[in-house]
Amino acid sequence: MYHKRHEQETAELLRCLSLYQCLTYGQIMRLLPELKEDILSGLLTRLEHQGRICYNRLTDTVTLYQDTVINPDTLAGIWVLLDFLPQVSYHTAIRSYSPFSQKMKYMK
Repeated sequence: MYHKRHEQETAELLRCLSLYQCLTYGQIMRLLPELKEDILSGLLTRLEHQGRICYNRLTDTVTLYQDTVINPDTLAGIWVLLDFLPQVSYHTAIRSYSPFSQKMKYMK
């Protein structure tokens, strides 16, 4: 039971990081309110030691990759999103377009 919950927490954190690229510690606390601070701190430390994330304690930011460029505008936008979190629906749209997937009409 504990192991499964731990895997779910890890997966949710990594999903958020892959979606937003960079998050502050406070943003993670707001995105994942079910994680208590000590559990989140331990999770970040463990994932950092495994090399799965980069946690910069000086800037208080967490990224998936060490060379991720931290965009302050994106971080500000995430704070705005968090202000509206109860009303926000997450949508991901994957649209693949191939010119061969549609019938091409030729003009004479």
